[in-house]
Amino acid sequence: MKLLNPKNLKLLYVYIVIFVFVFILYSNSINNEYSIDDNLVVEGVEKVEKGIEGLPLIFSTRYISNKNQNYGYRPMVLSSFALEKTFFKKLPKSQSSEEKKVNDQLTQANISHLINVLIYAISCLLLFYFLHSIFRTKNIFLPIFISLLFIAHPIHTEVVSNIKCRDELLMFLNTLISLICFIKFTENNEVKYLFSGLLFFMVAVLSKKSALAILGILPILLYYSKVSTRKFFICTLSLILSSVLLFIFKKNMISIDVVNRAFQHYENPLFTKVDIVEKIKVSLYCSWHYLTLLIFPKNLASYYGFDTIPTTSWASYKLIGATLFYGLFGFFGVKYWLKRNVLGLGIAIWFGVMLAFVNLFIPMVGIVADRFAYVFSLGFCIVLAALLMKIFKIDINKNDSVPIAFILTLVLILISYSARVIIRNSDWENRTTLFQHDVNVVPNSAKAHSLLAGHLYDSYQKNNIEYLKENIKDDIIFHFKKAIEIDSTFITSYNNLGSAYLSLYNDASKGLQYFLKATELDPQYYEAHLNLAIAYEKLENFDMALAEYIKIIDLFPTTINSFYLFNNFLKRNPHLNEDGINALVETAKTNISPKMIYLNLANFYKKDSSNEELFIFFLERAFAADTSDKSICKSLYQYFFLKNNSEKISYYQRFK
Repeated sequence: MKLLNPKNLKLLYVYIVIFVFVFILYSNSINNEYSIDDNLVVEGVEKVEKGIEGLPLIFSTRYISNKNQNYGYRPMVLSSFALEKTFFKKLPKSQSSEEKKVNDQLTQANISHLINVLIYAISCLLLFYFLHSIFRTKNIFLPIFISLLFIAHPIHTEVVSNIKCRDELLMFLNTLISLICFIKFTENNEVKYLFSGLLFFMVAVLSKKSALAILGILPILLYYSKVSTRKFFICTLSLILSSVLLFIFKKNMISIDVVNRAFQHYENPLFTKVDIVEKIKVSLYCSWHYLTLLIFPKNLASYYGFDTIPTTSWASYKLIGATLFYGLFGFFGVKYWLKRNVLGLGIAIWFGVMLAFVNLFIPMVGIVADRFAYVFSLGFCIVLAALLMKIFKIDINKNDSVPIAFILTLVLILISYSARVIIRNSDWENRTTLFQHDVNVVPNSAKAHSLLAGHLYDSYQKNNIEYLKENIKDDIIFHFKKAIEIDSTFITSYNNLGSAYLSLYNDASKGLQYFLKATELDPQYYEAHLNLAIAYEKLENFDMALAEYIKIIDLFPTTINSFYLFNNFLKRNPHLNEDGINALVETAKTNISPKMIYLNLANFYKKDSSNEELFIFFLERAFAADTSDKSICKSLYQYFFLKNNSEKISYYQRFK
């Protein structure tokens, strides 16, 4: 029995259905607030908060740029957030769950979510246009079914519902426009489409560098579309040239190009392992993970990491299954792609793009992620639609009607996918709902436990409702402990666990053992050393506390806060003044950057006229450590001028 006839189909209705379908699925995400990693790119980020005025800084600095890390270059993404701040800065930034219950207001976070949904909707409209262009000789229902499957796939919820994933959305949107322009160029031979394709390619890469996948996708599409050899090389070579120009542009735009991004074991053990056999096993396991999520997108999480993708033997059914499935489908993919078959095109996009995200060539942060599948899920949707049409004996090369059995099957898939999307969107309401849900989905993820514990700890410190605070104390300890149980090298969780014992239970002895472990794993961990000093002082082990403060200054001699904390310690414990000063003098003798140490020593004697000589002695030592310091030089010059010391006046005159 035939149900739908392509002759009666108007494309305008298709576009309307696509747009409405997106909002039906994602409208419940618009009232969500900030969540995981939003604080890195939009929430409280100074250059973004400046609005349009921050654009020069956005284009001349790294994507993530703070005191702890400096990496990436995605100015288009940050610019979109800056524009939001310009127009909606009067709105409250976000609301807690408790505030929403009292008075649910429109927030800046809500606006960001709305824009994410709009970008996704526009992308899906362009996706249908793109698919209709390359499959123009096929059954019109093929691009429609692919588009609907793509829209409804739950693996996209992270990309749409996480504000931070604006980079993925803009990258995919501009990638689609770029590909459409290139296809237009090959059809119409108009140079304006070629340059437009290159322009949007650059915008895509400036949104996220994974847009470089176009370098592989475009040749696959051009071959499928039977483009002439001349146009094939014009498109591909111009893309390569544009990539080089982008690299030069970035190098010239970034004022201080110092990449600072330390990768941790809990993010991906492959950052510290180079064994090729291990990489192959992990990549096969990741491939299996993506296959299961693409087919049965049930257990979705915002962060996987160690130990959700375990090191396993070759006898694992998952490795065997991945080897057989991808080997078999890969063989048929090449075969069908060479024949310019739709199935072959889908497999080529799916497997080709996925290969960059399975840790075979480059270790991925988090090992796997739902957002990594955003682009290559398109290939999966092409394959699924083509296989379903083949199973139901629908000729994709003709505009035949489709049987009701096929429609019912598709509707069943879309309903199940849509329900999962709507439910998953609610998990992204805020950090609490997300982390509490995800820790149950990935109970072996050290980072998932750490994220939840850290968020609860932060909530505890901000919350004034005592019974709520009491209810989460044990949860904080439990999840931090679980994190280090899963990953015994998780340095920050040792420190945070110790801090939790210290501040929540006033248990300095328990806190001490975790601070010691953190400093053992990372001898230059500033916060752990500081907490160690505080714990020693609480335990009234003042000598060890003093030694720890001295160690902090020795390790971080240019950090002003180190001296502030040291001086306050001596004020609280004046009986240690002499020992503290002597220890500081000895530290300065061997430290490679002693300027601040000598300045601190000078300040000890500054207000005591009887110790004027010591004040000048240490001030001179500070200047000797850094003769470019005009302020110290001026002070010394003025002092010796008043003392009429011609030799010293002459010496410091040289540096003024």
